[in-house]
Parts: sequence; C-alpha cells; structure tokens
Amino acid sequence: WIELHNGGSNSLDLGAGPPRKRGPPRAQAGLKVRQPLARALVKVRSPGEREWLGRLAYIVADEINVKEVVPLDDESQVVAWNIRPNTPVLGPKYGGRLPELTRALASRDPAEVASLVRAGKPVELGDHTLLPEEVLVSPKPRPGYAVGAEGDYLVAVSTQLTPQLRDEGLARELVHLIQTMRKKAGFELTDRITTYYQGGAALRRAMEGHASYIQQETLSLRLVEGEPPSSAYVEQHKLEGVAATLAVEK
Repeated sequence: WIELHNGGSNSLDLGAGPPRKRGPPRAQAGLKVRQPLARALVKVRSPGEREWLGRLAYIVADEINVKEVVPLDDESQVVAWNIRPNTPVLGPKYGGRLPELTRALASRDPAEVASLVRAGKPVELGDHTLLPEEVLVSPKPRPGYAVGAEGDYLVAVSTQLTPQLRDEGLARELVHLIQTMRKKAGFELTDRITTYYQGGAALRRAMEGHASYIQQETLSLRLVEGEPPSSAYVEQHKLEGVAATLAVEK
C-alpha cells in the first residue's frame, strides 16, 4: 500500500479491459510528495496485516510523509462506490438484455458489489451471474479525502491542509531547492553556507518556523532575509504563488 499511496498501480476501475487510472491519492489531490499530510487510513486484508501495520505505522508514516497511519475498518467513512456494467464485454454476451442487467446492478448495494468484485467473486443478479471482470468499480472519495484502491486494499489520505502543514511543506520544498542550488553553484558536500531569501509572508514563516531543520539539511550557518550579495549564486522561484529570490554563498 506504500506503493499504492506514492505512485504504484492504482486501478480505479476494477474490472475487465485496461483499467482507467487517475494516479495515486496525492496526485489526484494535486499534493506534492514533499507536502506532509495529517493522516493516511489503510484498509488491509487480514488481522495479521493489521497487526503489522500497527507495529510499523511510524515507518510507513515517514515513508509516505504523513503524521499518522491508522487502520480503516469502515470504508464508507472515506469512500462511496460507483458501480457500472462493463458494456464492451456484456453487450455482445447479453445483447438486448443489457438494459435489464444494468437496472438490476443499479439496485444492488454498491458497497456489497464493490466488495465482491474486489475480492474476485461473481455478482448474482437474479437469474444471471456477472463475473468480476464484467463489472467496473470506481471509488468516489468523500470530501476531504483522496483515495486509491486495488484489490482488497484501500488507502485514503486527508487532503485538508492546516497552516502548520503548509508551512512544513514549504520548508521541505525550500530544502530541496537549496540543496539543488548548492550543486549548481559547485559547492562541496561539506561546505557551510549562508542562505539568503526574499519573498512573501509564507516564505518568511517557513524560514523562521523551521529554521533549525532547513539549516541542518542544507548546512546553512545563517538564513538571512534580504538582498543577497553580488558574489552569491541566485535563483528566482515562485513559492505559494509569490515570486521569491533564493541565494547561497560559501
């Protein structure tokens, strides 16, 4: 499920034919990997996997950059299910009876049908039985969540960002930018530097609120708000929609 969260196979149509993919949950919500999120809720397949998740939740949380990872018992908290017939497969098989089957499928509990299809089991519709590949199942995230599902696994992440999470995400982005600038400037890995910055209020909050982290990760002895000296290596960026200047100097 770590792969599912970060960018592995994420089949949102769980049926026959090439599955339609919308990307992992973060990508669906337009959230960068470096942006910390509040929670990830994980639906696993067995008590053994749940126990494993409980023991190693802190490792999983660090790997996918969320504050906490918790098991999910009730999928309806984070997702509803869209169920529809796989018409390219069912049309040639049932012909004129396809509308009848479509109505029968629509009358079933979507969560029950989704559970059967995701487990690879057939769906009984009166006198007819639909194979798992004859039904397409797509998750519809509840507000405030992005969801990825494959087979019996489901991962939901909270997409609501507090100001604190936004600042932390910006600090991580700054570390990435400054580290890249160090390389472009030709600095050695052990060189201690001074980092200069100019930009909006969000940039200032991130630099001041996460100064120790940024300095440690970038080997910056100082973080200085203001115009950089002519001897510094300078780049222009857009951070939080505001033009920003970053500069590094040995």
